[in-house]
Amino acid sequence: MNNKQEKRKEISIGINCYTIRFRMFVEKDKYLTYEEVFPERDFNTLMGEFIKSLETTTYTTRDQNRILYIEKILSVTHNILSGVVRKGYSGQETYVDEIKGSKVSTVMTIKRDQYNTIPFFFLLSLPNTKSSSIFFLAQSYKQYGFKEVFEEAFKQFIFTKMHETITCEFGTLSVPSLFNKLLEHGKIKKLRFKSHSLGTNMENLLDLGQDDIDKSLYEVEMSIKSRKRGFMGIKKKINQLNSSCTPFIELFKMEGIDFEEAFADISIGGRKRTLNLSNPGDFAASYDITSKAGLNRSTNHPDFVKVEKEAIDLLKNDIIGNVL
Repeated sequence: MNNKQEKRKEISIGINCYTIRFRMFVEKDKYLTYEEVFPERDFNTLMGEFIKSLETTTYTTRDQNRILYIEKILSVTHNILSGVVRKGYSGQETYVDEIKGSKVSTVMTIKRDQYNTIPFFFLLSLPNTKSSSIFFLAQSYKQYGFKEVFEEAFKQFIFTKMHETITCEFGTLSVPSLFNKLLEHGKIKKLRFKSHSLGTNMENLLDLGQDDIDKSLYEVEMSIKSRKRGFMGIKKKINQLNSSCTPFIELFKMEGIDFEEAFADISIGGRKRTLNLSNPGDFAASYDITSKAGLNRSTNHPDFVKVEKEAIDLLKNDIIGNVL
């Protein structure tokens, strides 16, 4: 495998799901339905105004280090808006180098007041006007995304519309019932156990008995991988424990070390998910769609039409059906 193939393989494409909810500034715990906040604006009208605001003026963060703007719109229906944004960041002056043969040469300089930009897919959906949540699906790469700057831009847009009467909040979409669905239909490929302390035996093994060493800087992780069949027996035990309210971690007691978290890597429909077995009630709707995204070989950007197809499928079959 050559270097370019290895780099393409390392690219990871994810879809992370959030809620956007509205409330009065003075009432922190009471969320309003869409029609209560925008009685005279349908979803398409509001989203059209938001898109126009980004097309008219590029959003720039207060520190001037990040920008956000619309690259293209993919789909518009009565309750879905999807498209591609570009997030840019600036910092120090940087240089674009190219390797020719065995030597490197600088082919471009990116100045301090210029921005490196990367495209990201987004989708906004309102299930119905009586819903108190707009669903926001944001594409990400392995280590970075655009949610934070998008959130800032959307909040500023809402502020210009509602001033100081209404505010909006972004939250991670948690779908507890989806945990059971994935567990039932998915195949467990790997189990992972984490301890945030070393335990006496491990401290002795690593010779960390000195009083001046901060042992909280260490943690232990154990993984068990199934090459073919998966962990059918474990799936049954998880279901039994869920019905008896017994923590899953109780199954894996080891002398001298206490595991505090347990995770299962599950494959379902070509997508990989990680389930937090130690806290199934707090299940974030996030998906690895790398195998479905169709990377462009020359840019390493995903095929955004394919990303949109996956996002709409997740919205209709995983989210709306398990949340509403």
